[in-house]
Amino acid sequence: MNQESKRHCAIVLMGPPAAGKGTIATVLSEKFGFEIITPGSIYREIREQTGELAELVRESLKDGGLCPDWLTNKLMLEEADKRKEKRLIFDGFPRSNEQFSMLQESFNVGAYLHLDAPYQLLEIFATNRIQCVSCKAVMSLTNANTWCDCLRQQIPDDFLENPSATIPEGLWTTRHDDTPEIFAKRYKVYMEQTMPVIEKVRDLENYGKFQTLGDPDGVSKVTAWLEQLGVVSKQVI
Repeated sequence: MNQESKRHCAIVLMGPPAAGKGTIATVLSEKFGFEIITPGSIYREIREQTGELAELVRESLKDGGLCPDWLTNKLMLEEADKRKEKRLIFDGFPRSNEQFSMLQESFNVGAYLHLDAPYQLLEIFATNRIQCVSCKAVMSLTNANTWCDCLRQQIPDDFLENPSATIPEGLWTTRHDDTPEIFAKRYKVYMEQTMPVIEKVRDLENYGKFQTLGDPDGVSKVTAWLEQLGVVSKQVI
C-alpha cells in the first residue's frame, strides 16, 4: 500500500494505564476537532453485551489482559473507515507489535504522543479514578481540583475533610480494572507488549514524550509541540 492510499491518523496516543490519555484526547478533540477512537472504550461497551464476542472480550480483559490483536486491528480499521475525511486520534492503540504493523501498513501518522508518569503516581490516579455519569469527565475522587462542575455542585464542600459526609449516589461510575491488583497486571502487560512498540518510534521526528498527570502546564506543552509539528493549528476550531 503506497503512502497516498493510506488512511490518515493525526495522533497516535500511547502510554501506560492512567497516564491521562483519555483526558488529553478529549482536550485536543474539543479544541481542534479530532475524532477519537479508543479501543478500551469500545471493548468496555462490548463486554457488557451478550454473545460470543462479548464473552471473548470479557475473558481477554479479565485480570488486566488485552484482547486479540486480530480483533483490535479489525475494529480500528472499521472505526477509521466510519470517519472518512476526519482527523483521527488513536487513544491507546497500538498496544502490541502486531497492532503496530497494521498501523504502519494502513495509516499515515502525524504524531506519536507518548504520555508517561512514575508508577506510584499512575497507581494513585487509577485507584481513585471516577467518571461523571453526566458529562463523562474522568476525575480523581480524592482530588477536588479535578472534579467537573456536575460533581462539584452536588458533592458536599466538606467531603474530603469529613469522612462521614454523605456522598450522593449515582453521580459517578468506576472501572472494574481500577484496583491495585489489576492495575499492576495492566502495567506489566504495558511494559511487556507496548513498550517494545514505543522503542520503535522513540527516535522518529514526530515522537514526543510528556507528563500531563499532575502538571497544570502539561496540556499546553503538548499543544505547543503539536503546533510545531503542524498537526494542530494555532487557530482553535
